[in-house]
Amino acid sequence: MKTTVASAPPRTKAATFSLIILVVVNIINFYDRHVPGALAEPIRKEFALSDTQLGLLTTVFTWLYAVIGLSLGWLADKASRKKLLAAGVAVWGLLTGLAAWAVSLRMLLFSRLGVAVGEAACAPTATSWIGDLFPPEGRAKPLALFMLGVPVGGALSFFFSGPIAQAFGWRRAMIFAALPALLMAPVLLFLHEPERGASEHSTRPAGGSIWQVLRIPTFWWIILSGALVNFNLYAIGTFLPAFFGRIHKMNVAHAGIVALLFWHPPVLRQHFMGGAAARARIRITQHVLRLGLLFHPGHRRSRASRHYHGDLFSGDVHGRCFIRPAAYRTAQ
Repeated sequence: MKTTVASAPPRTKAATFSLIILVVVNIINFYDRHVPGALAEPIRKEFALSDTQLGLLTTVFTWLYAVIGLSLGWLADKASRKKLLAAGVAVWGLLTGLAAWAVSLRMLLFSRLGVAVGEAACAPTATSWIGDLFPPEGRAKPLALFMLGVPVGGALSFFFSGPIAQAFGWRRAMIFAALPALLMAPVLLFLHEPERGASEHSTRPAGGSIWQVLRIPTFWWIILSGALVNFNLYAIGTFLPAFFGRIHKMNVAHAGIVALLFWHPPVLRQHFMGGAAARARIRITQHVLRLGLLFHPGHRRSRASRHYHGDLFSGDVHGRCFIRPAAYRTAQ
C-alpha cells in the first residue's frame, strides 16, 4: 500500500506567523459576513424592506455557502490552499464593496451570494493549513484561536459599521468593510504553505473519503451542534442591532456598539476552552457532545419580550467555546 511521506513541519516562527495571518483573515471573514446585520435598519428603510426580505439576505448567503463549501473543500484537498484562500478573500472583498452601489434588493442579494462564494473558501483551506502547521497534540489551541475570528469579527463589525453608517451612510460602511479583505488577499500569496501531512508524526496510507468520516457517530453530533449554534448565530447577527434600534430607539451607531457587548464574552471563554482542551489532551466523546447540547443555553426562552435576556443570545458562545474547539480532537 502506498504511503505519503511527510516532510518536517515548518519552523515555529513561520507557523506562528501563518496562524496570525489566518486568524486575521477569519476576523475579516466574519466582519464582512455580519455587516448587513449591523446596517440592517438603514438598509431596510432605504429599500422599504420587510423583515422577511431582510432575513433573505442572510438566508441566500447560508444556502449558497453550504453548497459551494463542499466543492471548495474538495478543491482545497487538490489545489494550492493559499491561492484558493487568496482568491476567496478577493472575491468576498469585491462583492462586499459592490453592495455600496446597490440600487435594489436584487443587487444586494447578488452581493451576498458573491460574498458566500468567497467566504466558503476560508474554513476548508485555513483549517487544513493549520492542521499541517501544528502536530495533533498541539492543534486544539491554534484551531480555537482561529475560531476567535467568529465572535471578534462579528463584534468589530457591529462596533465600526454602525458608527461609520451614522456618520457617513451605510454605503461607505460597506466600502470600509471591503478594504481589509482586498488588502489581505495579496498578503496570503507570500505565506509559506506547508506540505500536506507535514506535522504528522507517522506516515499514513494515502486516500480516504468523506464516507469514512460519515461513519464516525461523533461526527453527526458535531454536525447537529454546529447546526444549532449557527441557527442562533445568524439570527443574532441579522436582527440584534435592529432589535436595539426598533425596541430601544437607538440610532444605528449606538445599536452597533451595544450589540458589541453581547459578542465580547465569547472571546476569553473560547480561548480558555481551546487551551484547556490542548493541555488536557482530551478526546471528546459522544456523551460530552450530548451534554453540551443538553445544556445549550440558546434554547432558553426570554422572560421579557421587550428586554434582553442573556441566555437567549449565548448559544453561539456555548457551542463555539465548549463544543467546537475540543471536538476537533475526536477524530485523532
